[in-house]
Amino acid sequence: MKSKTLIRTAQHTTKFSNTGKLEVLRTFLLEYELAVKHYVDYFWTTKVEWIASDQSIKTLDVANEKFDLPNFISTTDNEPTNTPNLSSRIIKSAAGQALGIVGSIIAKRNKLAFKLNVATAKGDLQRVTKLQEELEKFKLTKPDAKITTANLDSNTLEFIVVDENGESFKEFDGFLKIKSMSRTLGFIEIPVKFHRQIKNLQKRGYKQKTTWFVSIDKVCSTWEKPLPTKKTSGRKVGADQGIKTCLTLSDGQITGTCNHGHSLESIMQKLSRCKKGSKNFADAQEHRTNYINWSIKQLNLTDINEIGYENVKNIRYKQNTSNFMKSWTFTTIRTAVERRCEEAGVQLTSQSSIYRSQRCSSCGFVHKKSRNKKQFTCTQCSHTLDADLNGALNHEVELSDIPHVLLSRKLNTVGFYWLDSGLYSIDGEAITVPRQES
Repeated sequence: MKSKTLIRTAQHTTKFSNTGKLEVLRTFLLEYELAVKHYVDYFWTTKVEWIASDQSIKTLDVANEKFDLPNFISTTDNEPTNTPNLSSRIIKSAAGQALGIVGSIIAKRNKLAFKLNVATAKGDLQRVTKLQEELEKFKLTKPDAKITTANLDSNTLEFIVVDENGESFKEFDGFLKIKSMSRTLGFIEIPVKFHRQIKNLQKRGYKQKTTWFVSIDKVCSTWEKPLPTKKTSGRKVGADQGIKTCLTLSDGQITGTCNHGHSLESIMQKLSRCKKGSKNFADAQEHRTNYINWSIKQLNLTDINEIGYENVKNIRYKQNTSNFMKSWTFTTIRTAVERRCEEAGVQLTSQSSIYRSQRCSSCGFVHKKSRNKKQFTCTQCSHTLDADLNGALNHEVELSDIPHVLLSRKLNTVGFYWLDSGLYSIDGEAITVPRQES
């Protein structure tokens, strides 16, 4: 069995290449895009059959709703006619990239179908009905296949390391040689300079792979290392996402400002003032992502083996939201936390976030008036602390999920106790799900 690995990418600018090389690269990428479009059309309209390892016949036929996906495809009999000069190796890379594009669309449909089969096997009629409706609404639309990046491997390129004692090219760490591009273009060598991120990856045990992503403005190297085993000892902490503090852990750790005085809140304010689609907007988005990744890396997870994490979703669904709040991205924070936990061998456990921010971590009383922005003051026991820390403490403890039928009662407007043993009213009576008459 192939061992699981952690994969990271690093960007390298192509600005050190001369004008001639960049023009050749631009021409190559345009032809490569045409080849990818050819194979996207081919996979979308043509019935493809092959024999799997278990000797069964697999079929990819979008028109007749047969959605098996091959690992690779022969390009001998279906080479593109719009790019006659591309080499066979480059064409195979384009076909593989096109298969990945088509596969990403089909995978979404297959995921829904798998969930439907599981719900049917369990006899969950309500979920079966819901998934059937989603599957009927899901439309398979042929992807645009407008690509700006070529995914290449050792069959089409090689990385040439510069001799450390070399005087001529001592400012570069190597050259990315794209070979066998076409009959007319030949090959080019793009100078690559390693930066601080690469040195950090090497320090953390990552080894360079042979796969590269090539575009006109940058090339991306890929790095991998074995996936660490999950920790078997340590303690569990809860985590709560925020705006003023990107992430708060129940042990008191918080993400603070960077060395330049920026916080997630200040970057969001800058982003909210930028015109969407402008260069300043793109730069602010990149700044936000870099800050989130940096701040999560500052957390000390040495003695932690599990993090209880709030499962945030549909937070802005059917709501009018200010530009400032639109600048908050919980998905980017979650991705950064997942990557951090992967590298540290920490288990990340998703938990429902409903009412946890309104629950007192001291007495367990839940009321919507207890939380006031960044401040939490329990309306029952007057316990006061930072609202994000209170939410993190609630994600540290094991609490049973509140049934949906009880959520519709909006119990948080009158208040109730949410304890390890169950749900209780202010008077101490157990709150249970009412029986349904047959």
